[in-house]
Amino acid sequence: TFYNAPTYNGYTGLINQIKQLNNIEINVAGSGSEQLRKIFPQENIKIWGTVSTAQLHELLITCHQALVHQEPTSGALTRIPELLLAGIPILANTVAARSYYDLNGITIYHDTDQLIELINMESKPMPCLLPQPIEEAYFTKYIIAHTRNNLI
Repeated sequence: TFYNAPTYNGYTGLINQIKQLNNIEINVAGSGSEQLRKIFPQENIKIWGTVSTAQLHELLITCHQALVHQEPTSGALTRIPELLLAGIPILANTVAARSYYDLNGITIYHDTDQLIELINMESKPMPCLLPQPIEEAYFTKYIIAHTRNNLI
C-alpha cells in the first residue's frame, strides 16, 4: 500500500529517477497510489490508483515485467509470489527481494543505473512454470466428469 511511508517514499524516489526514460511506459497501481498523480504528470507514467481485482488482472495480462521496490521496513511483499505464479518477470531492489533471492524470474538490482540497464535489456528472465498440484488435477477431473454427466 502507498499509505505505508516506506512504500510511498521508495516509489516516489524511484520514479523520480527513471521518469526520463521515454522508451518505456510505467503503470503504477495499488492501494493509495492515486497520491502520485499530481507528482508524476508525465505521459509515460500512468498512475492507476487503487484498482479492482478485474483491473489488476488486466494490467498483469498486458505488462511485460513488474518492478517491485521497497525501502527498508518490516514485512514481506506478498505480490512477489503472485507475480511469479502469473509468469511475470520481476525486477526488484535488494530490500524488496530479501525473502526471494533464490527464485527464478526475479532479477535483483542494486542501484538506479543497474535498474535502467535491466529495463533496457531485450530479454527478460522468465519465471519457471510450476507444475499443477496433483490435488488440483484430481479436482479438475472430478469437475469435468460431473459437469459432463449433468449435461447429458
